[in-house]
Amino acid sequence: MKNINLKKLKDFYKKNKILSIITIIIIAFIISWGRSRIVTSLKEGTPLFGRAKPKPEALEPVIPVNTMKTKLIDFKDMIPAIGTIKGAIEIDLKFQENGYIDSFKFKEGDAVKKGDILATLDQKEKELKFQYAKIEFEKNRKPYELGGIAKPKLEQAELEFESAENELNKTSIFAPSDGFMGTRLLGVGSLATTNDKVGTFVDTSSFICEIGIIEKDANKVKNGQKAEIMVDVYQDKIFDAVVESVSPILEGRSRTQTVKIRLEDKERKRCCKRDEK
Repeated sequence: MKNINLKKLKDFYKKNKILSIITIIIIAFIISWGRSRIVTSLKEGTPLFGRAKPKPEALEPVIPVNTMKTKLIDFKDMIPAIGTIKGAIEIDLKFQENGYIDSFKFKEGDAVKKGDILATLDQKEKELKFQYAKIEFEKNRKPYELGGIAKPKLEQAELEFESAENELNKTSIFAPSDGFMGTRLLGVGSLATTNDKVGTFVDTSSFICEIGIIEKDANKVKNGQKAEIMVDVYQDKIFDAVVESVSPILEGRSRTQTVKIRLEDKERKRCCKRDEK
């Protein structure tokens, strides 16, 4: 029976040569693929049958990064500069009549109050006339109050007293407001006329700070701009100020522009505080 089957199979393949060739190719391909699969499995350590496990991905190196929390703030473009502070108003001191300077009541830089006498001329003659007129006025006032003299006589004595007082006041220079004694231009004993400038008085109701701004920063400063000023005397305090003017001219080799900043000293810390004796 077996011999018959083999014989029939041989006869079948002899008659179908093309089919025989295809079968041989398939068998050869299966053998080749099987060998390749076995070699790959041995090299990579993967199972021969079933799905291979996925390879772990290579991890990238970790780079440390520093981070900071941010928030919106107001930005100030600071232009530091050194300047000079002086009174916004400087008044020339002059006598109302000619005479020799007898005294200065304050030194340069002293704080004074409104109405203080700053300087005087020789007052001997004026003082005598004033005292005489005062005595005459007092002498006539009492009799008038008692009905002993007429009113015109009292009025005449009063006018002479006021005239003598006015003449005496012309020999003195009074402080027009609270402030400082400025520069003294004449000394005691000098002859001063009504045209001579004896010295200066500095009004401290407001101050001006003059600073020099370099050329590259000039466009950053404008009239009306707010500013802050620090003074060596008051290192713990910042004074608010306003830019009053910016010079359009560049000065000298320094190539700077003069900026005037007005400082309103509302607290008047530096002004008019003298020890009372």
